[in-house]
Amino acid sequence: MIPSKSPVLSGDFSYARVPQPFHWQQLVQADERLILSPSQFFERWAITKAQMARLCFCSPTTVTRWMTECAYHQDPGEEYKFRLGYVDNLWSMKKCN
Repeated sequence: MIPSKSPVLSGDFSYARVPQPFHWQQLVQADERLILSPSQFFERWAITKAQMARLCFCSPTTVTRWMTECAYHQDPGEEYKFRLGYVDNLWSMKKCN
């Protein structure tokens, strides 16, 4: 049960910390470390294009467009590169148990 004096319920956020410029810089630096292109991901992990499509929530055709040098080549968006970087980071972590 949430107490009636909860700051979330009352809208009182006077206790909250204000992010400083270095907080925002840390976030940008973390984002930059998490950017990974599809070709870099394929170099690190032995997966298929279908598996990459599943990781990126896109179609295998989209992944093929990223990897081809033909006229229908398409650059992956930053959201896809970030997702691949995030997955790489997650999969690269050492198992705790």
